[in-house]
Amino acid sequence: MPISEASIEIISPVIESYLESLLPSHHPILREMEAEADHFDIIFNDIDKDAYPDIPPKALPRLRTGGMLIADNALWSGRVAEPPADSWTAGVQAYNRMVASDTSLITLKED
Repeated sequence: MPISEASIEIISPVIESYLESLLPSHHPILREMEAEADHFDIIFNDIDKDAYPDIPPKALPRLRTGGMLIADNALWSGRVAEPPADSWTAGVQAYNRMVASDTSLITLKED
């Protein structure tokens, strides 16, 4: 499905803002997010995987009703279905359990 120019105009500032906010450590971003007065329409989670469980408590209060919380590597190349071999896999698994058990969230998937 092609992306319309209107969609690009809407999402480009979001992506640009995200890219400008990248820092070597995820913690300053989380502190900055807590200090923000505004709410976000989209929050894209792509921090160090072992810190994924830190995101829902910080991000969900900042997410507008109807907004999207998007997580990169939520399936972690299938490793989320196996016993965790490292802290990053354990972090993604814990994150998935947290969001799956949150009844205020819905999952969007492609059929």
